[in-house]
Amino acid sequence: MNFIAPLNSLGFGIYSFGYLKAFESLGVKINLHPIGSDKNKLWAGSSEASELAKVFGITEYDTYIKNSINSKENTLILWHPDQIVDYIIPNSINYGYTHFETSDFASDHRKKLKIINNKIKSIHVSNQWASNILSSYGICSDPIIYGPAMPLYINT
Repeated sequence: MNFIAPLNSLGFGIYSFGYLKAFESLGVKINLHPIGSDKNKLWAGSSEASELAKVFGITEYDTYIKNSINSKENTLILWHPDQIVDYIIPNSINYGYTHFETSDFASDHRKKLKIINNKIKSIHVSNQWASNILSSYGICSDPIIYGPAMPLYINT
């Protein structure tokens, strides 16, 4: 599976490491592509990222970071809601996961959000409120799925 996500000590980065740990515990082969600013892309291969992976107990981090994205495998993109579309992998079945704390997206963000409808199989959010917000902006990805923000069996 392709996993496109930031790898840092910020909110989305911590989520990413949590998901990596969950995938590893399930034996899922991961093709990891770090995203974010250029600094964060470099950070993903740094000793700091490796140390954070160790904190989470991720033993295959170095393997994941070396694997290439494969368009024949499903892709999970964990990122800001309006930027998920920037990381769509052609010919892959793409899924999004996001979280946000606003009920009012800027107009340029709304335009990018609407692109999701035709580009992604489903978008996952952490709760019904977030699902309702996306629906109110016409984000009708089939379906909008909500559930726990972190895998329940991950102890961070």
